[in-house]
Amino acid sequence: MNKLTKLILTLVTLFCATFSMFAQKTNVTGVVTDNTGAPLAGVTVYESGNTSNGTVTDGNGTWKLSIKSDATIIFSCLGYKDLTEKVGGRSAINVTMEDDNLALDAAEVVSIGYGSVAKRDLTGSVSSVNMDQLKKAPITTFDQALTGKVAGVVVSTSDGALGTEANIVIRGNNSLTQSSAPLYIIDGFPMESSLAASISSADIETIDVLKDASATAIYGARGANGVIVITTKQGMEGKPKISFSASYTGSKIANKIELMDAYDFVCLQTDIINAKGGSNPYLTDGTNSRAYTVEDYRNAKTVDQQDQIYRGALTQDYSVSISGGSKSAGNRYSISLSALDQDGIIVKSNFQRYQAKMNFSQKISEKLTLDLLANYSRSITNGITPTSAQQSSSATGWLIYSVWGYRPVV
Repeated sequence: MNKLTKLILTLVTLFCATFSMFAQKTNVTGVVTDNTGAPLAGVTVYESGNTSNGTVTDGNGTWKLSIKSDATIIFSCLGYKDLTEKVGGRSAINVTMEDDNLALDAAEVVSIGYGSVAKRDLTGSVSSVNMDQLKKAPITTFDQALTGKVAGVVVSTSDGALGTEANIVIRGNNSLTQSSAPLYIIDGFPMESSLAASISSADIETIDVLKDASATAIYGARGANGVIVITTKQGMEGKPKISFSASYTGSKIANKIELMDAYDFVCLQTDIINAKGGSNPYLTDGTNSRAYTVEDYRNAKTVDQQDQIYRGALTQDYSVSISGGSKSAGNRYSISLSALDQDGIIVKSNFQRYQAKMNFSQKISEKLTLDLLANYSRSITNGITPTSAQQSSSATGWLIYSVWGYRPVV
């Protein structure tokens, strides 16, 4: 009898627990709409902490879910902010989802010359430069950072002079006698030069490279070598936003050319003079009498002229900007100032750039907008250009060659 009583009590307890569990669940329905009131289809609706209990809205934005009365429902959809609602015993829950601007902006937009389109909708060969990665590089001009960043674009410099613009070639040289430089479009203005030494990389918003026939279709023969579209930063509607950045970069020569020491140099010069004939200035004194031997130079002091011209160099780059705009007044503005001071690894070489930029946009009517863009830049370069002849066209007129070829002994 006791066993039967225990069995009955156990069954009753299980029945009550099951009944209680089912009693806590309720059927909840609702409609999901966007900011305009239009129904949203394909919205995922599920119980928080239990993703297996979920559903999807139909074409009318309606949904139905069996859920506990004290549970929480999550509404999720691509392009909209996630929404959380507590059931609280309700049987009908209608919600409105807000646009997620960050998710919408994630679709990368590139400039194609006559407008801007989403990168996923491109049909031509257009490459966009990752500006976040570009800003991390210790560069003085933006064209230096394009090296290896865009397929089919070759960036090279003709010499090591400070502030020199790089040579950019898109998909190889197209002419044996004419220039293969691309056309540059800076804020809508066509330029033959990139103005890399006059534009601060902190002011650049996007860089897009047009590499196929679409460039010729838009710009004609000038775009035959490709087009690089540069868009600088514009003002955004909202409260004034102030940005400041500063960077410091140290430079030094990694490896010097290995040169002869005093002994090896005199041995070589002696062999050359003996072969040609004549007086050897390294083995005679002022009276032209033989005063030295080659062995006297074995322990002589060796002077490496590279140590006389190379140095450690510091580059300082500062940038400050303010931007904003008023939606009610229909205007946007952006003002920036930058200063660059770059020391070269060759003594007495230096490059300085002071730049100011202003961008103002005023909406006059629905079809008329006034845009004002002003850019001022002042560059100063000091020192000797490493590969330029200074006094003559002979080989010794080049600075680095002279350093390498100069005698290492007094």
